Amino acid sequence: MRRFVPGFELYTVRSLLARDFDGTLEALAAIGYREVEGSELYGRSPGEVRARLAALGLAAPAWHAFLDPESDATLDAAIDRARGLGARFLVAATAKELVTLGPKGITLRADLPAEGYRGIAAYLNRAGERCRRGGVALAYHNHPVEFSFVEGRRTGYDLLLEGTDPALVSFEIDLAWTVAGGADPRAFFARHPGRFPLWHAKDVNERGEDLDLGHGVVDFGALLAEADRAGLEHLFVERDTEDNPLRTARRGYRHLARWWQPG
Repeated sequence: MRRFVPGFELYTVRSLLARDFDGTLEALAAIGYREVEGSELYGRSPGEVRARLAALGLAAPAWHAFLDPESDATLDAAIDRARGLGARFLVAATAKELVTLGPKGITLRADLPAEGYRGIAAYLNRAGERCRRGGVALAYHNHPVEFSFVEGRRTGYDLLLEGTDPALVSFEIDLAWTVAGGADPRAFFARHPGRFPLWHAKDVNERGEDLDLGHGVVDFGALLAEADRAGLEHLFVERDTEDNPLRTARRGYRHLARWWQPG
């Protein structure tokens, strides 16, 4: 059975970090996590965050950013931030073309046509080349909307995978959002082996609402059995909804304990 270093997504504890940055990281390290991924620095420099993580036995192998296809400066700043944190992967949190502003604030649109996804793929290839020159690898993180059918039985996610160069663009597959979108992550692992070095692990119910691990319908055992084929390197426990974030962290750690590397 393949094992992995325990990882946690800091977005899950965003409100706690805003109130007590050091104490929250200490709590995660005490639970047993050894890797984290985030997007915010909470007023600190990348070097300061990296040093604080290192002092607690933590590392940040991946970091999120919102990228703008019309701004190379945004990408360059994200590359510099990721390198300053010691991250190997810069993760596009979503695509700008999928973001919509409405009465309920920011939402993701499920009606982007096939050409829109081809445009996203083309940008990811360009950004991936720029990332490679900058010393990091680019990955793309999904939500449920990418699994809408846009061209016959092909989804937006299919077009992203098919339209990007594996040497330039990897994928951070959010297991719960993939299931919520009506897809089986294992099907993508079979068709595109090795392209999924990063995973987000949260659970979800039949209505598509996110839950703590072990409280929903995602079969993590079946998915982790495919870890080698997928190319998994780092897995981050996560939950978007802040109910009881440290309880989420403890439950997630326990639920995946048999897959974590000891120590």
